[in-house]
Amino acid sequence: MKITYMKKEEVPRKSKSSSSDIRKMIKQFIESGEEAAKIETPPKYKDASSFKGTLSFVLKHMDSNITSTIRNGAVYIMRGDEEKDVE
Repeated sequence: MKITYMKKEEVPRKSKSSSSDIRKMIKQFIESGEEAAKIETPPKYKDASSFKGTLSFVLKHMDSNITSTIRNGAVYIMRGDEEKDVE
């Protein structure tokens, strides 16, 4: 193990949060009125399972009625029975 000392300014900036992109996509889905949608796993994720983990976290914190699942290696989102307002 190796440690490298540096100034705070040299630490790379945090990259844009993928959760904000996921929130936008979920809002777009809600506004569409569709019952379900298949979502491509973004390249930054190792696999569909790791993407679904992030997606589930965002859905939980948005307090939405949208659920997510993996079927045949693909990620899907679906509406629940009752709609909640998401801002």
